[in-house]
Amino acid sequence: MSNPPKLPPELECTIFEIAALARPKMIPSLILVAHRVKHWVEPLLYRVIMVVPPNEALEFDTLQFPLFTFEILFKVIATKPLEFLQNAVRYLYIDGPVESAELQSICTACKHVVSLFHYEGPRARLVPELLDNLQHLRYLALSFDILRDCHTGRQTSCVSHITRLELFDTQEDPWVDDLCRYLPLMTCLTHIAFDSVLHDQPVQTALLATKNLRCILLLVNADYVSQRLRNLDPLLLEDDRFLCLGQAQDWREEWLQGAAMGENFWAVADSFLVARRNGKVDRSRFTISDTDTSWRD
Repeated sequence: MSNPPKLPPELECTIFEIAALARPKMIPSLILVAHRVKHWVEPLLYRVIMVVPPNEALEFDTLQFPLFTFEILFKVIATKPLEFLQNAVRYLYIDGPVESAELQSICTACKHVVSLFHYEGPRARLVPELLDNLQHLRYLALSFDILRDCHTGRQTSCVSHITRLELFDTQEDPWVDDLCRYLPLMTCLTHIAFDSVLHDQPVQTALLATKNLRCILLLVNADYVSQRLRNLDPLLLEDDRFLCLGQAQDWREEWLQGAAMGENFWAVADSFLVARRNGKVDRSRFTISDTDTSWRD
């Protein structure tokens, strides 16, 4: 750990950071090179934290990212200075059962995250106080009923600073009309996505009336695009902000890809909408798949 540097420190730091970002799983080995290298690259080990149940770790391509269990993450939180994780963690994915106090501990330790994917566990939920505390958060993915719980009894939105919002399970929620009340409170929101078809007419009307939205995205399984578009308001289909994206890729891989390289469904949607507005894509086309790049030509 005492090897003297052979290159200018700035250049050496850049080289090691590039290597660490290219293969995050190699960071524990890079940390052993020298104290100075540990100082440079250890924060990058925690830039993207994906917490999944141990039995799911081998189910998908992790893109060379180390995966965390709750046990591992809580050990890190207990042993690292609070400001270390606050400054290091930018992308946080939480999947699996966790107690409310543990979820609060995670959100406090990672309070500077810019992207949070919360796949609801059976015991704990995000609450308004936690979201209020995540002032750097811009990308949020969660189930609609959690969003509704976070707005109950409030005159302001705890997600007013969010710019991109992905909602799960909207089709099955009997209270989806409440979204009509929340949209005006989300003053920074420019992109919204749903993983199920919104058959609710008031919600479709509210989306059309929300002028700050630049992208209204429907995410569906690539095999069921046509049948999932039934009952959508023709005005929504004709709106130049609307796009239906058929997904063949595992959503966890897609999230990691976005965290690593910024290449996620938001980026695809933005590129397609720009191409359509510029006349490079037929203006009547409103469906694509995540495996189709023909429209980019």
